Amino acid sequence: MITVSAAGKRYGQAFFSLALEQDVVETLQADLERLISLWENDEELQALLFHPRIAREAKKKVLGRLGEDSHPLTANLLFLLADKGRLPLLPEIGNVFAELKDAHYNILPVEVRTARPLPEDLERKLLEKLQKTTGKDIQLEVQVDRSIIGGLVLKVGDILIDGSLQRGLEKLQEKLSRIQVSQIGVNNG
Repeated sequence: MITVSAAGKRYGQAFFSLALEQDVVETLQADLERLISLWENDEELQALLFHPRIAREAKKKVLGRLGEDSHPLTANLLFLLADKGRLPLLPEIGNVFAELKDAHYNILPVEVRTARPLPEDLERKLLEKLQKTTGKDIQLEVQVDRSIIGGLVLKVGDILIDGSLQRGLEKLQEKLSRIQVSQIGVNNG
């Protein structure tokens, strides 16, 4: 989970408010996701935008090209962040924006890890149970992770529910390691 500064939170909240006001929430979120992905996967872009000897106007030219495919509000955000020397806040702003969007639309993202792909009927039942339990629209992301052997691991916000066979075996091993040999009726003689 990304740590969000006070400034990142303020920019994210303001940007989300504008998105709501102009009814472009989905568009702006897509813009942010695309730009953040570009940002995180292009070290040359980061080096250029953070280099102290590259003039702000040159950086803004690059940002202008990046913002060409974006909504005007997104392009303006990039220029504002460049002017204020706050470009590194972009991932934080994206995170705050996504959280506010989920809260506004009553969406709860849930990650599910299973050893094998879930059958459709089981995935549907899990989704229904989570929606009934939380009262929210669940956005389910299912990932296959063979290391958990069996069962499943749910991540809801900061809460981790580990119902995997791997975790069960680890718990059993912990319990067995605490038992002294003399307690189970084995003696050395």
